[in-house]
Amino acid sequence: MSARRGAPANQNRRRASRPGRILIDSHSQAVPCRVRRLCADQAVITVDGWMGIPSRFRLLIEPGRAHHACRVVSRKGNCAQVELTADADAA
Repeated sequence: MSARRGAPANQNRRRASRPGRILIDSHSQAVPCRVRRLCADQAVITVDGWMGIPSRFRLLIEPGRAHHACRVVSRKGNCAQVELTADADAA
C-alpha cells in the first residue's frame, strides 16, 4: 500500500485520539477536548460545541497526565492546530 500523497514525513506522529483538558485562568477552569495527531512539537485538538479555544493555554493530555504549554497556530470550526511551546510562553 503506498503512502498518501501530501502526507507529512514525520513518523513520530501518534494518530490515536486521546482525552485532554484545556487549562485556563491559572488552571481554575478546564475545558474537555480530544487530542489528535500529537507529535513532538504540535497537535490538533477538538472541543465539543461552540466553546472557543484561547490563543494560549496549558494542555493536559490523559492518560499520562502530560502537561504542555500551547499556542494556537490555526483554527477551523471546533478544531485548532497548536504548537507545543516552552512553559514561559503559556498563558
